[in-house]
Amino acid sequence: LSSGTTSKNLKGYALSAEAMNANARAVNDHFKLTQEDVWALSLPTYHVGGLSVLLRARLLGSKVIDCRNWNPLVWHEKVSDATITSV
Repeated sequence: LSSGTTSKNLKGYALSAEAMNANARAVNDHFKLTQEDVWALSLPTYHVGGLSVLLRARLLGSKVIDCRNWNPLVWHEKVSDATITSV
């Protein structure tokens, strides 16, 4: 479903694995990310943003810190070790 849907007429989108991986490579290249970067995963993996974090990290062989259990104090502590996140 689109996160921009504001009516009762929900909109869904299908993205191919090829498109998702192409996007992940493009983001990694654009931001010059490397294996040394550490991702903070704040979004659920059923959301395109959360899944994208996992794909980008996988392509680089980067570490991912799971920050999905929302507690502001714990999140702040966990995310302080990250170099990049998607929120």
